[in-house]
Amino acid sequence: MQKKIVSFVKAFSLDRVSNEIKERAVRAFSDTIAVILAGARGDIIQCVAKALDIDLKTVASEKGPVILGYGHRSVGLTEAVLLNAVAAHSCEFNDLFYGLPGHPSSVLVPVVLGLGERLHKNGHEVLEAYVCGLEVLGRINEALMPEHHVKGFHSTSTAGIIGAAMAAGKLLGMDEKMLIDTCSMACTFACGLRGNFGYTGNSLHVGNAVANGLRAALYVNSGIRAREHLFDLPDGYFHAFGGNEKKMEEQLALLGEVSVLERPGLLIKKYPVCFSAYQAIEAARMLTERVLICPEDISRIQCLTSPVHYMSLPAEWPDNVYGQRFCVPFCVCWVLSGRKIREEVFSKPYYQEKNLLDLRKKITYSEDPEQQGEKGFGSTIVRVYLKKGKVWEYRAYPNPEERVEGWTEEQLKEKFNECCNVSGNPKEAERLWNICQSLEKSDDITTWLEQWPERIKNEND
Repeated sequence: MQKKIVSFVKAFSLDRVSNEIKERAVRAFSDTIAVILAGARGDIIQCVAKALDIDLKTVASEKGPVILGYGHRSVGLTEAVLLNAVAAHSCEFNDLFYGLPGHPSSVLVPVVLGLGERLHKNGHEVLEAYVCGLEVLGRINEALMPEHHVKGFHSTSTAGIIGAAMAAGKLLGMDEKMLIDTCSMACTFACGLRGNFGYTGNSLHVGNAVANGLRAALYVNSGIRAREHLFDLPDGYFHAFGGNEKKMEEQLALLGEVSVLERPGLLIKKYPVCFSAYQAIEAARMLTERVLICPEDISRIQCLTSPVHYMSLPAEWPDNVYGQRFCVPFCVCWVLSGRKIREEVFSKPYYQEKNLLDLRKKITYSEDPEQQGEKGFGSTIVRVYLKKGKVWEYRAYPNPEERVEGWTEEQLKEKFNECCNVSGNPKEAERLWNICQSLEKSDDITTWLEQWPERIKNEND
């Protein structure tokens, strides 16, 4: 299996990818840049930087790698890509595979930008490494499901590290032997537990996957070796993480034949929450749009979700601000109280607010096998019982129109501008959007990165 992965990486060429797939890739890449800039304004990246003894508020005395939102900093390359990846995942606004767990772009964009900058690669080469890593990551991710998720692993990190390592190996121009060693090295570094959802350390799942995937490639490039084919040995990566060999072979057969940007596709998020809360939010939102519901008139709320969603997000109520993004009852109560899910919702301890606590007393939240669906996430029902006896309900499913190709340019720009914090500045909004669209035509990704704002304000500045 490892040999097939490596052979694909070595032979992969963006020139053989259709314009339609390239357009989807640029859209996902652009969305991830925006999400990184949104995360760069938050506290989590500051905490991680402090732990690494990095001062993000002081202008660098010498020109090091770019940390988006802060410009060049005097830090190591792996530290820079780690911080960019933490920012990408810290708002839970990053893309994911349609119908499956796994956030690929938050892993891949930081590594191809960081290494591409060091090597002075052009935009075509950077986009090529991104798409190549995406194809590998996507096939491994799907072959691990659902057993991997059930066992408690976070595939964004565990599959992501191999995608990051292969993308880095592609940029480094590795031969097949070096790519095999890089893949094996990444296998032995893989980690990340789903049980950490709802805590700020969850962002480090992505940060560590990116940094360690890059380290795996750099170690091998400097002469360190790993055991051959650690991916598919009986005591190796794939079996240890609960993978199904037959399923993996089926997925590997799709490499180079069907892009993961087609099947399963990428879903762009419109809410900054864990996707397992998505259908609950959508169901509650549709109820408030169709029916005038006053919180005071509600006697009971029932939320029934698929076993996959419930397994991912079992919390009945958050105990911290970040946990609000991962709590289905909180999100449902927020929407039923007449408010929208936006990034600012997750900046204060609203979970202690009296009117939400009153609604919390009325909501029951449980898994329901009937919401399972054929595979993947399944659906969620929100049912509202009014004091006068009327009952309203809505059942929401993953929406295929939210795949990357389903968004209109206007919708993409609206999210992009909000994340980049330039909604009130049309000229700057258009400038940043155009930078993203020019990615593949860039002669040097270093010059491309220098066009981004060098300083943004932290939430507490």
